Amino acid sequence: MTEKSIEKIIADELRGDDRQTAEQFAAFLREEGMEFVRDRGYWRDKIYFLVQYRGDCICFIAVKDPEEPENRWTVWSDNLKEEYLSGEGMDEGMKRTAWGHVDECRRCGSCGGGKSRMVFGRAFDAVCGCTFRFDNPGAEDLSFLKEMVKLRKRQGLEQAARQKGGGNMPTLYVSDLDGTLLNREDRLSPYTIRVLQEVQQREDVYFSYATARSHVTAAQVTRGLTVALPVIVYNGAFIIENGTGRVLDSCGFSGEEVAAARALFAAYGLSPLVYSRQEGKDRVSFLSQTGNSQTGSPQPGNMGLARYFAAREGDPRFCPVETEEALYAGDVFYFTCIMDQREAGDALLQALGDDPRFRCTLQQELYTPEYFLELMPPQATKANAARRLKELLGCERVVAFGDAINDLPLFAAADECYAVENAVEALKAAATGVIPSNAQDGVARWLAEHVLGE
Repeated sequence: MTEKSIEKIIADELRGDDRQTAEQFAAFLREEGMEFVRDRGYWRDKIYFLVQYRGDCICFIAVKDPEEPENRWTVWSDNLKEEYLSGEGMDEGMKRTAWGHVDECRRCGSCGGGKSRMVFGRAFDAVCGCTFRFDNPGAEDLSFLKEMVKLRKRQGLEQAARQKGGGNMPTLYVSDLDGTLLNREDRLSPYTIRVLQEVQQREDVYFSYATARSHVTAAQVTRGLTVALPVIVYNGAFIIENGTGRVLDSCGFSGEEVAAARALFAAYGLSPLVYSRQEGKDRVSFLSQTGNSQTGSPQPGNMGLARYFAAREGDPRFCPVETEEALYAGDVFYFTCIMDQREAGDALLQALGDDPRFRCTLQQELYTPEYFLELMPPQATKANAARRLKELLGCERVVAFGDAINDLPLFAAADECYAVENAVEALKAAATGVIPSNAQDGVARWLAEHVLGE
């Protein structure tokens, strides 16, 4: 007899808002690469699932526990160490949700008794080994439940990397793509591909890239190169397991932050491209009056936007919509406004000031005259993602390569940093050294000399 999936159990056992929230959480867990294992031991007479990632238990889900008739479904985290409970970069609303669901030990015997712990800056007594417990979680709890899973997944991955790495801690080399690793034709030269493939064969060397591109478009422009490590995309908003496309780490906007950004765009007459995750897929949504819903091409007048669509013809992420509500749907993590003149972008930058909810960059495209204004969560930086990847791999040092203003945080976080000759002056000033341009395979030549000894 085939065992019921958790999705089938949710559909059969839960109703209304409970069912909707549980289905969304289960879909998120599937997207994160989780496996649902029905417990056949101590809890064999109950509907009780262990949620695992690569054999490591991440959380637990119970449905209709007969011993707790008041609870229709319950979610527990597995034990989270205090080093993952600092709360750095977490907004206060999410912290309050966490504090309200710290699992106080009930002396059930599963954790050997509660312990005093600091949870996101607040002290708690007798915290259960499960750390957090949500009885009948609602839609308002989903954001933290997702963050809880990501924290526990990261803890397991880093622990596995440390155990595998032993005493020889390698160096992580991270390169930007456009204007740095890619040549003027937005491609990798045969020489660069050859060097990078050889570099990755060294046991003490890890190589990855960090880009503003999506995983899909980054894979297209790096065709011919196999990168074994996870890669950093969307300027640090995501760390993606290369090959499978699984999301290993991510950060996005809260509903309140999306509403604030929406009001700003309306006030300054800007129609953004809205990047979001919907049903486990990347979406780039835009109003149909901004881009032709059939061809993806914009209305006349914005040549920069026209070039953007033309360069990405057939991109499966494109999602033309008719209403503002649809434009801002899904889990939003990035906004881009493309303009032929920078004045509107300057005005929005000035209005934002030091607003801690957003990180905003405005820069001219590399080889064309338009300007890109990008609005991101403050924690979505190449630097933060590189730090997370460094920790995940157990590396001791980071060496970075770049060309643009958005690479400055990455340079600040690196032990060594090199700007290509075609880089902006501000980046050159912050660099350990300046290497040949992207047209001259500068990054590959540096790696060939300093890593391969050529």
